[in-house]
Amino acid sequence: MNCLYNKKNNLPPCVSIFNKKWGYLKDFLLNKSKGDQYFSVVHNINCIQINNDKININRNHCIKCLFCLLNCPGNLISIEDDFNLKEGCSDFENVISDKNKELVENYFNNELVEIPYSANISTDTNYKNFEEFASVDETRNIAVWGASLIKFLSLYAESRLGLEIKMIIQSRDRGGRLDICLFSNDEFLIAAETKISFVKMMQEGRYVSQMISYKEEILKNLQEVGLSNIKSYPVLIIDGRESDLLFSSHINCTSKIGNQSDIFYKNLVEHDLFFISATALWALSLKKLLIDKEKYSIENVLSKMVNKKNYGLVSAGVITKKGNDFIVEPLDFYLN
Repeated sequence: MNCLYNKKNNLPPCVSIFNKKWGYLKDFLLNKSKGDQYFSVVHNINCIQINNDKININRNHCIKCLFCLLNCPGNLISIEDDFNLKEGCSDFENVISDKNKELVENYFNNELVEIPYSANISTDTNYKNFEEFASVDETRNIAVWGASLIKFLSLYAESRLGLEIKMIIQSRDRGGRLDICLFSNDEFLIAAETKISFVKMMQEGRYVSQMISYKEEILKNLQEVGLSNIKSYPVLIIDGRESDLLFSSHINCTSKIGNQSDIFYKNLVEHDLFFISATALWALSLKKLLIDKEKYSIENVLSKMVNKKNYGLVSAGVITKKGNDFIVEPLDFYLN
């Protein structure tokens, strides 16, 4: 099976993601687009070359972000040991090694996961690893990458995707932008605000007011266009050191200085917010690809967790509260 090229930009679909241009949230909800557009992170990473109708993955530049694998129709890219990717195109042989599949089966089971580094990363590459890639240029890097994974994680191929969708925040008399939106099966609206790291997010101090106003405006817009029956899930997607996102009583928490973790969790509880770490998004995509497409879809995961006194999803599992204590529980507890 050879790559199917996008007609307008003449690129294999694994190199870029296609979506419509949207003005404001109401336009997105009513499917009133303003043309087509393509987004990619491949040119920023400089990890893929195109020869004729096939791609070549430069392993010396690959940061194992999975962008190409998850955008490829049929996922015709092999995942070899240590999550090295190998293009398959018309000569596809296998999806994943037994060793890696065993690792994926154990994701979200109390231990944090680390997105693997490339052992032979080149000194002239733009990024040494995924964390470095996601720590700069939120709009071009983490938001585009996150959008591609959320699209892949959807149960429905026809789900509507949007990036940087404008909103008028009436309570603050100003504009705002939703970094990522997914409208799925005329039933789910997923809206994500991306942050390059916990540290940067806490320094800026805007995430609470953003999420409160976004939640209010999403509900208002849904009502105004006659879609009040739609289930909406506003979430924070946060990259950076995943251990920073743990609650302060967790043995691996790395954000105790200045009570940053306690402040964050106080806000999560008080304002009923929910976050997903970038690493959890990466791990969840592998679970959907290799283990169970329906069980680990973004619709199933969020509907089982959000608005039910759960506060986050990290690669170790679901962060919830039992009595006065926060705990991490395996994701399968919620999906089985």
